[in-house]
Amino acid sequence: MIQQLNITCETLQLDFLGSGFPLFFEFIKYSIAILLVLLISSGSFNIFSNALLGTDCVSAETAKELVDEYSLDPDGLCVQNWATITSLVNKRGNVKLLKLQ
Repeated sequence: MIQQLNITCETLQLDFLGSGFPLFFEFIKYSIAILLVLLISSGSFNIFSNALLGTDCVSAETAKELVDEYSLDPDGLCVQNWATITSLVNKRGNVKLLKLQ
């Protein structure tokens, strides 16, 4: 007889498959919990410090003015968008924050 289990069942109910299956799913559950704790503790600090304390990326208008006025290479500028504001490149000039991160 095929036994159907709910997706939210206890992992011990998988013991009819062998001893490795409950252990595997417990490992996955605790691994996800540890990764979430790491993301919340250090990841949130890094994202917020990059976004709030970082000043190396410029707006698109400022970048266009710099390229036109000083004949700079547009590929060498850090233009603000959602990815660059929250990344490490936004605070690359602040050595103190880089060491802290």
